[in-house]
This record gives sequence, C-alpha cells and structure tokens, in this order.
Amino acid sequence: MKISRLKLTNFKRFTELAIESIPETARLVLLVGSNGSGKSCVFDAFNLLNRRPYKGVPEELPEYHRKDRSLESGIEVRFDDGLELVRVGDKMTGESAQRQFYGRSSNRIPARIEQVREADVTIRNDKDAPACFIDDDRRVFTDVLAFTSVIDAALRQPTFEGRQADTVAIFQEHIAPLNESLARIFGGDPNTCIQLRGFDNSDAGKPVQLLFTKGTSKIPFDLLSHGEKQVVVLLIGFITRKALYQETIFYIDEMDLHLNTTLQRQLLGEIVEHWIPTQSQLWTASHSLGFIDYAQQSEFAVCLDLDQLDFDHVQTLRPQPKDRLEVFEIAVPKDSLGRLFANRKMVVCEGDDQKLYNAALDDSELLFIPARNAYSVFQMVTADSSLWGLRDRDFLLQREVDKLQQTYPRLRILPCYSIESWLYHPENIASLAPAGYDAESWKAEIVRKKPEAHKLEVKHARSHIAELRHQPLNSMRSSETSLDEIYTAYCSEDFDTMYQVLPMKTFAKDYLAPFQLESSALARAPWFKEKLRRLFE
Repeated sequence: MKISRLKLTNFKRFTELAIESIPETARLVLLVGSNGSGKSCVFDAFNLLNRRPYKGVPEELPEYHRKDRSLESGIEVRFDDGLELVRVGDKMTGESAQRQFYGRSSNRIPARIEQVREADVTIRNDKDAPACFIDDDRRVFTDVLAFTSVIDAALRQPTFEGRQADTVAIFQEHIAPLNESLARIFGGDPNTCIQLRGFDNSDAGKPVQLLFTKGTSKIPFDLLSHGEKQVVVLLIGFITRKALYQETIFYIDEMDLHLNTTLQRQLLGEIVEHWIPTQSQLWTASHSLGFIDYAQQSEFAVCLDLDQLDFDHVQTLRPQPKDRLEVFEIAVPKDSLGRLFANRKMVVCEGDDQKLYNAALDDSELLFIPARNAYSVFQMVTADSSLWGLRDRDFLLQREVDKLQQTYPRLRILPCYSIESWLYHPENIASLAPAGYDAESWKAEIVRKKPEAHKLEVKHARSHIAELRHQPLNSMRSSETSLDEIYTAYCSEDFDTMYQVLPMKTFAKDYLAPFQLESSALARAPWFKEKLRRLFE
C-alpha cells in the first residue's frame, strides 16, 4: 500500500498543496525544506486520517488545522491501487479504502525509561499513541516492556513445561535483529558500536532498564547519547510492532535528530531496506545532507522540495529529478561548497566509484562525487557548467569516445571498459609489487578465461548507452559496423586492444586470490593514480 497522490486544502499553512506523480516503486518519500516550510504539516494530515475520532483532544484543536477558520480543511489521498481516502472537516469518505497509517512525532526521545503496566494490548490497539502529533510520543516505554516481556516469556515457559529453553533460537529471533541493525548503522566496530547485552527488570517497582555495551563500557539506556537513543527508540518500535503493520503508510518526523551525516544516511538506509515492508511506504522529513543523499541515490526513494514555496498560493509538487543538485542546497548552500572546494574540480562519477577515485587522489585538486549511473553523469555535466564528469567506457568505440569528449570538454571516459578493468589491469597490480605476482601470468590467465565473444551481449549493452542517442553521436552511428568493430577488438591477439572491451566486473579472479588485493589498495597503486591524473590534465 503506497500513496501516489496527496492533496491538502485549507490545511494549516497550505492554501492548496498537491503532491503528485509518486511512482509505485517509491518505498521512501522524503520531504525536504528549511524549518517552517511545512514538512511536518503533511504528517499532521496523516495523523488526522489515522486518529479519528479525536481521543482526548481539546475541542478547539480542529480549528488549529484550518488556515482560514471560516472554511473546512480537506485531505485527499489516492493509493497506488486507485482507491481514495477523503476527509473534509470531521467527515471521512471512502471507507472501503480505509488504510492503515502509523506515525511517530519528533518528540519521542526520553531522558530515561519510565514504567508502564501494559504492553501487548496497548500495542495491538495503538493505545499509547499521542492524542495529537504535536504531543510527546512516549511509545518507547511500551516498546521496551513488550520487547523484554517476550524474551522473558520465551525463557520461562520451557522451564514450567519441564524442558530446556532454546537460548540460541531466542537470541536469533529477538535480540540478533536489533544488534545486527545497530552494527550496520554504527559501523560494526565493537569500540564505537553499541550492542544490547541485557536488561534489568528485577525490581517490579522500577522500570525495565536496557543495558548496552560499547567497547569495554557498560551503558544503560538512560545514559546513551541522544543520537544513540534516537536509533534505539526507532528500531525497538519497528521490532515490537512489525507484525501489525505489513501494508502501512509510515510517517516519522525528523529521524535525523542528533545524528551526524554518516549516521543519518546509514539509519535511513537501514530502516528503508530492512524494516519497511515491501508493500509499505515511509514518509519522513529532513533538511540533512545524509537523508537527501540517500534519497537521491536510492531507486526506491523520491525527494520532494518544499523549500521557498509560497503556500498562500496553489502549489503542486512532484519528485525532484535524481540528477539535480539544487535539492542539496537546503543542507549545504552552494556558497559554502564554493568556499570549501574553491581550488578543486568537482567530478561526478558512477555510483560508489567515487570512493575509489577519492582514495586514489586524496591530496589532489579533484573531488569525486557520486551520480546514479553513467547517463546521470552525462546529464549533470551538460546541465551544470561547474561540474566535470567521469564515466566507464562500456562498449563505446574510440571514435565515439573522441567525439563525446570533443563535444563535451568536461566529460572524461575511462580508456577501458570499467573501473574494475583499470584496477585489475596487470600493470596496475605490478605497480604494487606484491610478492610472487607475475604480470605476464595474469595476462595469460585473463586471455585464457575471458568469456566467448558471443556471450558479451554487445548489442543489448549498447542499446542502454543513452549518450548514443544524442547529437552528434547518433548521426555517425552504424549499428552493425559498430558491433563488428567491438567483436574484432575483443578477438584481437593484441592484449591492450582486447582489454579495452573486456568487462571485468564479474570476471573470475582466482589467480589473484593469494595476493589478497583489496579494491582500495588497488586504487592507491601508483599506476592507477598516474592514469587517473592524466585524464584530467
């Protein structure tokens, strides 16, 4: 269940806001904008759809949601299956399309765990939800009680049945998922990553206390940093309630509170990829670099920019294109980037390749930043005159490479198929001088193990090189001639000619196993560094 369209009318700060064109593949919808730009107002709307009738809410509160007090407010939601849910004032229509929403406000991180008496019934009925989205969200207390009670019951029940508890199974089912998530978010280093190592519920008059370790330190939940608490609160909530929300619109405000940029990205990725069910959708709001970076890179995410919009007028928002850098300005203004990198060329490259390029030239005038794919590199370079680009060669012919670089002087293309081809080039490995390595033997192994020519699927691969559809390349394109040239090069007895068109991403590298060559080490090899520098001379 996913939202494809949302419309708010006379709601809080919006005269009329329509959010449209959300693709069915979007498991994450990220709202970005400066403070006060209206991000949380969208969650207020979801909360009204979710919390009816008002539970303990003052009667005057509905007026709070109306921009013009003389008019009713309206909320319209269309789902990916075509069904709709509409609320005008206090009246709801589209009951057959009633959907499940689950929201968490930004006011959810307690100073310490407090005692509660009920868990199972409270969670199943969501009775511990705040009455209004601006109230404190205290559900973590119920979550902690539910989490520890399940573990206690799993340990006690076998005892009263005269059998031994399967502690390994209990750990794998209840504790390992939390610790594995914490390790992925915080990096897995035992000296810097918190792990749940126990809980104390020995005194019925006191609240349960979760106990964590970090390095040699033992830390109760109450003494964790606010950033660590943020992560634990969110994960415990998903763990205890996951069975209830399999087709759900999750809306969680300011998940990035108290987190640095790296942890922001890792937390969002962890939740989207591990805790949001496939048929569900997460809406969250942020103005943080880590969240925006993840949303712009993920194929399952869209980014909506609410910044600098005049909501006294009718506004329609659609997902931001993945190749636009403007959305990052809410987190890092261009002026700041200009000062930080005044003497460096900004080079966009494919996916995670930027990590290896930056490792190679960490002291140079070049700074590599990621784009989604090769065509995104091309789009960004042609759209922004301040950027340079670097893409894999793939199955481009040399004359096509020359023409592209002549037409787009800030675009650079690798001299061989991909970055892996560069990294595992016999001469690059030789420049590291690993003991026992022989470049000629590795060349012979490559020639011996290279796939047969008919397995290359050159025609299919070239059909996905979008640059070939652009002038001036399409005027010089001869499909059959191009294929013949590539196959001729691939079958050449000259190693360098063949190697230019040899895909090395999935090439079997058994010969190199004894040398334990990491990609990061190969990127720092003198041969690779020199070749990379020459591309930008």
